[in-house]
Amino acid sequence: MPPAYGAAPGVWAVLRLTLTGMNTRTCSRATCESEPVSTLTYVYADSMAVLGPLSLEHEPGSYDLCPRHTQSMSAPRGWQVVRYVSVGSEY
Repeated sequence: MPPAYGAAPGVWAVLRLTLTGMNTRTCSRATCESEPVSTLTYVYADSMAVLGPLSLEHEPGSYDLCPRHTQSMSAPRGWQVVRYVSVGSEY
């Protein structure tokens, strides 16, 4: 679709992906196509893994995890794991 009515060209790409359902997110674990419920990030300087509610958008360096992988997530030996839980969330 060409840009029209002053819309930026990137807006059409996002709209097209949204309408076709191509922007759905899946679990970041290999071969898992389940819907994610949480986002995992690493803070290397502090040797910390932070697991929280699903971020609004995918961020570089973060990992979206499904319920199964959220529950079984572990960090490298010696690292601290911080789990943030939303009110009303079971993950």
